[in-house]
Amino acid sequence: MDENTPNPAPSVEPVEPTKVKTVRKESWAPTVKWLFICLTMCLFTLILYKAYRVVTAPVRGISGAAELIKDQTSSVSNRLDVALKKPKSFSQLSEEAFNILIDYPVQKPTKFGETLFWAQHLRGSNGQVCAFKLNFGDGEIPVYTAANNSKYQTAKAVGSLQDRIIRVHLLTGGDEIGLRSYWDDEAKKWKMRWRRLTFSKPLNDEGAQKTLRQILSEIPERCVIRPAASPQSE
Repeated sequence: MDENTPNPAPSVEPVEPTKVKTVRKESWAPTVKWLFICLTMCLFTLILYKAYRVVTAPVRGISGAAELIKDQTSSVSNRLDVALKKPKSFSQLSEEAFNILIDYPVQKPTKFGETLFWAQHLRGSNGQVCAFKLNFGDGEIPVYTAANNSKYQTAKAVGSLQDRIIRVHLLTGGDEIGLRSYWDDEAKKWKMRWRRLTFSKPLNDEGAQKTLRQILSEIPERCVIRPAASPQSE
């Protein structure tokens, strides 16, 4: 080989680049974070709900008691109502009797404690009490009748027919019987019931209805104040 000829460069084999294997690291931090937030919110909501139940417990108790009293009152009211067999004739008797009792003159008590008796059993009568004795087949017994004058005067002033009640109280010796005829403004007719403080009925509803009908029919005869007859001039 000629000395002037350069030596050929040594051949270099190409080196493949080293493949760096990257390991993907999964990060659970965001998931744990949101899970913790959700659990915290659920716990907070549960605490608020428990606090609400504790705070509103007395109100719920009062509401429940009110509903119970309402149901019991409705049950008692239904027990005291009397189903009328002839409502039309009963309404006619009651209408006539009420118009007489509402204009009945004020009476002065004749016995000790009579004023208290009227206030207790003939509430709202304003002393306009028509009393008489009636024989129901076993001797005469005292009968007291009166209209609900005090309340009706307010309704009458505005042209209303509400608050029309006829209170009847009988003294039978052993038992006292309180009966009521009242105007139902929604049904537009008179109805019947026992006195609200009646805990035990001394007679059945049919007998009570018959008794009240008889008393109402007597009121036009017993409770009409007729002027005294003037002496005839010769």
